[in-house]
Amino acid sequence: MERLSLEQLARLVDERPTSEERAILDANPALRRELDALRAQKGALRDLPSMLPPPDSWPELEEKLMAEGLIRGPRRDPAFWRKWMRMAAGLVLFIGGTAFGWAAGGAPAAAPNGLSAGSEAAETQAVSFASLEEAMLAVQEAEQEWSAAFGEFRRLLGAQSERELPGDPAVRLAAIDALLAASRAAVQESPADQFFNGLVVSTLAERQQTLRQISRANWH
Repeated sequence: MERLSLEQLARLVDERPTSEERAILDANPALRRELDALRAQKGALRDLPSMLPPPDSWPELEEKLMAEGLIRGPRRDPAFWRKWMRMAAGLVLFIGGTAFGWAAGGAPAAAPNGLSAGSEAAETQAVSFASLEEAMLAVQEAEQEWSAAFGEFRRLLGAQSERELPGDPAVRLAAIDALLAASRAAVQESPADQFFNGLVVSTLAERQQTLRQISRANWH
């Protein structure tokens, strides 16, 4: 009895069989069941939920990567990680406050009397847009400006506190890439969420700063 190869069966999971292949399938019930099972497996895999690593699994993953020689450097002391956690918490609060301000749609609070009187530079106006597309464009432009400014801030901060920067920035880059992947996945789930979009922007700025540090230190 003529039989289809595994390559042909794999192709028929997504494609319609030719007349010759259809004749072979009609004459071989076992072969049809095998093809149906392959299609069912593909559907089951497609319906699996997206799996993201737990947010607290990085230390264990880092140990495994170091044991396999994929990343270098000694484990950082707790004080170092507490410092970066404080910086990350401050960054999240800043982005969250900015997102809340955009969502509220209100103008910034007015300065106390006497501080802004007679000063045109201190005057602010309520933000309003004619359409959602115009508002999204303004948000994207503001994110680009903020990202550039934050990157310059990190560069200047790194120049002033070079001794406090990690000895092996490759470890930090791996952690940033994990955070970037998680934040991008969140943006895919909620494309209009300003907090998630802001988190992607800030993480990209941190990644650029770390890459510049690696370039300056000539890490290999």
